[in-house]
Amino acid sequence: MLFAEIIVLTVSIYLLLGIVFAVYFVIARIAKFDESAKGAGFGFKIIIFFGLIPFWTFILWRMVR
Repeated sequence: MLFAEIIVLTVSIYLLLGIVFAVYFVIARIAKFDESAKGAGFGFKIIIFFGLIPFWTFILWRMVR
């Protein structure tokens, strides 16, 4: 049971960090990251938001590089 709890806690922390990063990225960085996203509508930002949550590490890696 302890192993399963550790996995659930780890995944929960990963997803929570993904949500925090996605909010920051959609609000502050999306136009700097991709010029074609400048002036994008609310629907586009929602799609990007939910796509960023599981893949936030890849985008962060690309921003740092």
